[in-house]
Parts: sequence; C-alpha cells; structure tokens
Amino acid sequence: MSQYLVLDQPKPEVVPSPGKPAIRSQPVVLQKVLQRISVEFRKPEPRPTEILLGTINRCEFRVIKAIPVHLDARGDTVVASWQQVDEFGMGNSTSVACDDLGHTIAELYESLEADESQLGPDLAGVWRVLKEHIARRS
Repeated sequence: MSQYLVLDQPKPEVVPSPGKPAIRSQPVVLQKVLQRISVEFRKPEPRPTEILLGTINRCEFRVIKAIPVHLDARGDTVVASWQQVDEFGMGNSTSVACDDLGHTIAELYESLEADESQLGPDLAGVWRVLKEHIARRS
C-alpha cells in the first residue's frame, strides 16, 4: 500500500513589496512511502460481574452510598441485581440493565416511603437499606 506523507514544509519566505510585506510560500515536499500495517484481533475483556452504581436515572433522587450491583449475562440479556433489597433490572447492555434497575429502585423507594408506618419487619429492613443508599433531593 503506498501513501503520500508530508515530510517537510519550509518556512514561508518574506518578500518585501512597496508599502507592505508579502509572503511567498515554498512548495510542500512529499515523498512516496510504502507502509505495512499489521492488524491484531484481541478477545474482548470479560464483562464485570460486580459494579458499584453511583447514580440512578430519576432526578428527584440521589445516591448517597454506592449501590453494590451484581451483573449476570444471559444470552443477549444482562440482568443487574441489588441482592440486599432483592430487586433487579434487565436490558441488552450493562447500561440499560442498570438504568432499568434505577427505575425499579426509585419506584420501590416511593412505595415504601408512602407505606412506612405500615411496613412489616422484612420490608422495614429493605426500607432501612434503601435509606442508607438513596435520598430525595431537597
């Protein structure tokens, strides 16, 4: 494969004219170069199985403590789960699955917040964990 590469471009020459300077540029020097390109295919890095989620996609909430998320790829689907609160999200990529999990977490927060006074022991524990990680924006 041959290509033309710019090797050198001399500085322009100043040619004085009556009343104002003029510049005459020098031609660009090109040289034909034969170049060999080597292409190497690498295996993609494996998908992580654990991440820390630092944001959710609902603007009325903020993450105050990173959420530990377990990732599991099942065919063309990724499942992102927060095992402490037994919730998950799904999608065709890690980002989409985490986005779906964020929606689920926000809905769970709103639901438990509305029924806080009537929660049984199990849901009260989930509510406690949620409040450690998520807060409403003021």
